[in-house]
Amino acid sequence: MLKNKKRIVYGIAVTFLVVALTYTLPLLLAGHKQRKALEATFTHYSSALIQEDYPSAYSFGDAEFRAQLKPEDFASQQKSLVSKLGRMESAGIEGYDIHGQGSPMRWIGVIREIRRYEKGEVHILSEFHFEEGHWQLFGYKEVN
Repeated sequence: MLKNKKRIVYGIAVTFLVVALTYTLPLLLAGHKQRKALEATFTHYSSALIQEDYPSAYSFGDAEFRAQLKPEDFASQQKSLVSKLGRMESAGIEGYDIHGQGSPMRWIGVIREIRRYEKGEVHILSEFHFEEGHWQLFGYKEVN
């Protein structure tokens, strides 16, 4: 009798695990794929900033970003940092949060980046949205 109860509990637990994996595994795999794509986009975006190719960096912005910030204002903001801190030497990811919601899935990624310049560093929060089949810059702000 006790063995039968253990088998039933074991069977329920295994069934629950199989059902849970069936529903969560595709989401975990999609999240991993999106994280890799976001990191690649950030690498290209930050490389453009390091090379002072502000038109290329600006092109990573989505339609809302471009509607809120003109290319010359974006370039001016970047040049201001360079004039204060010297040439940008590197940019790296200190941390990130990526999540999807809704159906169809809407992906949002926030990257806490550190930009290292010749005379100092700046911490930036950059928000990216997955739109039109690729990650696009939605906005950014300097943080402490």
